[in-house]
Amino acid sequence: MKALAALNWITKYCGDAKYFLKADDDAFVNMFAALKHLRDVQTAGFRHDLLICLVWRHPSVARDGKWAVSWSEYARRRYPTYCCGLGYIVTADVVALLLSAACSRHIHYPYVGNPPSDDDATGSPANLLVHDHVIDRDNVIEKSPTSDVTLERIFWIDDVYVTGILVEELAGLVRHTDMSAAYCKSDKMAAVYRHRTEWSKYVFTQVGDDEAELYADTWNALLQRAAKRTIGLRSPSTIWPGRLADRYIPLRRMRHRTRNATVMGRRTASLQV
Repeated sequence: MKALAALNWITKYCGDAKYFLKADDDAFVNMFAALKHLRDVQTAGFRHDLLICLVWRHPSVARDGKWAVSWSEYARRRYPTYCCGLGYIVTADVVALLLSAACSRHIHYPYVGNPPSDDDATGSPANLLVHDHVIDRDNVIEKSPTSDVTLERIFWIDDVYVTGILVEELAGLVRHTDMSAAYCKSDKMAAVYRHRTEWSKYVFTQVGDDEAELYADTWNALLQRAAKRTIGLRSPSTIWPGRLADRYIPLRRMRHRTRNATVMGRRTASLQV
């Protein structure tokens, strides 16, 4: 409901905005790179039908652990393709489409009978009860099967629901655009955002609750780097949504740089003591 409320708020109060960025509260967001990329894609004419993210293609449904989902909640072995919830970028028209898909979904029944066996990769279609429903966009009518979710409530994993189930319901009106190269983990962020060229090629990094100091230090370093406007922020040779650069230094080398910087920092601290 929180995710749908956000979509509804956007459609009501953000009529002049063309692009929206969603980020989790544990995401480090390089706004300099994000804004530069959006200026590039807007200039190149990519202003509609965009859902840009780290794309997860049909991952398995977890049946135990923190993100466990029961067969009564979701009756497939795999989710539809959806976006990593850490962060993604979407155009205003897609926001409206996602909200309309949520509002037009038919209440329907979940999985009936015994769950598929482990050797059944997708679940037998004969065991899935679905309805057809209609989505009208510019008077073009599309029919698609609804996803297999219980009728009592909206599916509780919001990123799966908004960027997966609803996208699937839109029957090809919205497609995921991959931006996976612009994501990195926190063990590499110190090196990445301090690097002369690589700092402008990443947008999202997940930062743990115990990494507040790393977050603050990296942001301050990023501000200093971004202030040098002659460095970085280069556009790729071909402008395409989700493509921030022609080439990247491999992240394994970034990790090596981070380790070396940490060792040198410790040595410097020891000398100062």
